[in-house]
Amino acid sequence: MKAVLEKCLQRCIREAERWFGVHIYRVRRRSLGLGMPEYIKLPEHIEIRQASERELWAATSNPDVHISADFLREALARGDKAYAAFDDGQIVAYTWRTGETAPHDGGLRVQVSPPFVYGYKGFSLPSHRGMRLNIAVNEAASAHYRELGYTHSAGFVALYNQSKLVNEREHGYEFLGYAGYLRWFGRIIPFRTHGAKQAGFGFFQPQ
Repeated sequence: MKAVLEKCLQRCIREAERWFGVHIYRVRRRSLGLGMPEYIKLPEHIEIRQASERELWAATSNPDVHISADFLREALARGDKAYAAFDDGQIVAYTWRTGETAPHDGGLRVQVSPPFVYGYKGFSLPSHRGMRLNIAVNEAASAHYRELGYTHSAGFVALYNQSKLVNEREHGYEFLGYAGYLRWFGRIIPFRTHGAKQAGFGFFQPQ
């Protein structure tokens, strides 16, 4: 019965997004610098570190990496940082971090405030998936931002995405609140609960 009710709830949430433009997300946080899980064993030829601007610009020439020149130019102008896995000097996986704003779907943006940092645009080449490189680059980013004075990462997950909601405490996540937005006749009406507001987390439409 519980499984049936959960499926009905997920379907209702999806239909609300489709027909009424209501998007609701569960906002959560995770302490920075928890360290690499012991079960992660990276190959010796893989290097994990922050990517330099030169390396990122070189990656724009490879369409398989999915970093366009326009995206990179805007990310660097905001001061965002990329952390990557390198194989023979080439970027094979990465994640981005910001302490301010980042792109979201449909021209919207996500915002956070220190001491929270937000991660976005994680990617691994198909040839290197299954190696847990996403975990490695995320931990490298967390450790660096902890040194910069940040304490937590803030993120969100759709309420219908049960695979990410299940066992979130086991992966170090703590519930903050809810945030989302309503698309209404071309307008964007954001909303958030008190917990999300304390983290400076929310959605907005640039002017």
